[in-house]
Amino acid sequence: MLEYIQTSTLLALLVFFIYLEKTMRSKIEEMPSPTGDIENKITGMTEVLDDIADLLNDGLNMVTDKTNPNPQAGMDIPSLLTNLFMSKVNMPQEHGTKTHQREIHEVHPTPTLETENELD
Repeated sequence: MLEYIQTSTLLALLVFFIYLEKTMRSKIEEMPSPTGDIENKITGMTEVLDDIADLLNDGLNMVTDKTNPNPQAGMDIPSLLTNLFMSKVNMPQEHGTKTHQREIHEVHPTPTLETENELD
């Protein structure tokens, strides 16, 4: 008798599960797709970001289009440093004279000991 009750209960649960699954599936199909809302929001955000980028680009073009009276004012820092150092390369020497010559001495290597050669 107990087996009949268990079987009927399991059969009732199976029928209830099938009914629940079909009703949930129809409810899920009726719901709007959340990806459509997300796509609309992303599209709106990209339009705003594009407008901001266009405004920044226009502002940069207005700033860079101005003619600078000083041609070095528009250069970047590495170019300025290069020009600063390279301009002094062509300058004549201010210190010392060319008439004073110094004697150059040769450097003789120190003799090695026999024990150092044996260790190698």
